[in-house]
Amino acid sequence: TCVARGTGTLVHDNVADFSLVNCLGERVSLHSLCGESKAIWSILVTGWCSACEDYLPQVLRAKSQLEGQGMSPTVWVLLGEDASGNPPTQNYCQGYARSHNLDPAQTFIDPGWQTLFTNIWPYLVNNTIGTPWEALFDGDNMEYLWHSGDGYAMPMDLLQSTLQD
Repeated sequence: TCVARGTGTLVHDNVADFSLVNCLGERVSLHSLCGESKAIWSILVTGWCSACEDYLPQVLRAKSQLEGQGMSPTVWVLLGEDASGNPPTQNYCQGYARSHNLDPAQTFIDPGWQTLFTNIWPYLVNNTIGTPWEALFDGDNMEYLWHSGDGYAMPMDLLQSTLQD
């Protein structure tokens, strides 16, 4: 049973609903996944980020390994800038998803991540954020469980325990 009614913006708060447009042009709300997915793993990327290029294949391998264990996290990739640092277009998003083997229905345009960061507080340092940046939400109640910082990768034990609950 989904109990997402949050309005919080901090880690361990239940977050308010928000929606983004994916590479296919469809508007998708976070809370539409409530009760449908045990965990929502959000990865923030840019088209110019070499660390993102290296990290996305690791995310896809981890997702595949978890699926092999009968666990299915939803992975949302939020594209904040194109390769030139500009807001991504629909065409750019589709090309980015294709070139990184991402599901275009789960790859979203969020210029400067303004939608995400309006709804959750990213704990910015000096008002900047490094990419890739990640957040994990519990799919049963949209609790903001975790975010990356200072280069820390997703703790797989947290992701696995969220998927098993």
